[in-house]
Amino acid sequence: MTKEEFEKHILDTAKKAFNEDFEVKPVLVGVANGKMGVTPIPDAVMNNKEMLGKILSELRTVMEQMAFVSEAWMVKLGGKSKKEVEQAKKIAPSKNPNKVEVVMVTFYFGKECYFKYAEIVRPEKGEPTLKEWEGKAEGEQVKGRLAEPPADWN
Repeated sequence: MTKEEFEKHILDTAKKAFNEDFEVKPVLVGVANGKMGVTPIPDAVMNNKEMLGKILSELRTVMEQMAFVSEAWMVKLGGKSKKEVEQAKKIAPSKNPNKVEVVMVTFYFGKECYFKYAEIVRPEKGEPTLKEWEGKAEGEQVKGRLAEPPADWN
């Protein structure tokens, strides 16, 4: 499966799962030796971001392709002043008044890492929906504990 086919498959599947259940349970999708596997991420791991980062970091060294799918809170900072951006970084996204709920997919292809997200719209009446996928494009640098390769990875 090409990188493009893998990305499309993961994004389409995540959207379908959300449209069926109005939520996305965290999962890890990996391809090794040409075979795809999916495993749910337990709450205990999701609640320990350091452990989750280490697991993802190590697994990406043996996976040909990998995607981590979850719901998340994020804060869009485009157009904000440098001071506003620095202040926003001091507040957890879930506590920020400008937070946005998203379905997020982090893609790993060897040392390359990027993400896509779709904002969740939860109207007062009616069913939740997902907006179109946005996010970092292939080749853009992503930073953070879920994007870091192992320190000893050459």
